[in-house]
Amino acid sequence: MKFAADFDQDWFLQTLSDTSIELSEEAQRAIFDPSFDAKKVNRADGVDLLLASAVNFYAPDITQAEAEAFYAAKEDADPARPVSHGLNSRLSRDENGEIYEEVFSARGRMQAALKKSWATSRRLKLLQKTRTRPRHLVC
Repeated sequence: MKFAADFDQDWFLQTLSDTSIELSEEAQRAIFDPSFDAKKVNRADGVDLLLASAVNFYAPDITQAEAEAFYAAKEDADPARPVSHGLNSRLSRDENGEIYEEVFSARGRMQAALKKSWATSRRLKLLQKTRTRPRHLVC
């Protein structure tokens, strides 16, 4: 089931415009059109699930076999308490073709996006302050 936006599309587009943020038509459609991108699952036999996937937990050229081998090679420090590998991360390939795990964190893969988000949040707060009339001017 696809989640529905809990805000008006016009408000959203105006807020994007006010904060100088652009969003593709496809992304807007994915947010507001309940029939678009409702489900992205491919379970066909013989299909590489990672290469056919619409989500990006893996770089575009990482195959299912490579991901399975990468995680199978990881050892848990305490076999009695195994770790779930691959959470909050993405497998990528370096310039030498080696697979490595990028962690989604403020100091990892999400650093640039979080900095942009924080800057946008500050701009929205400033914009909100300028749109609110001070109490002493209210008639």
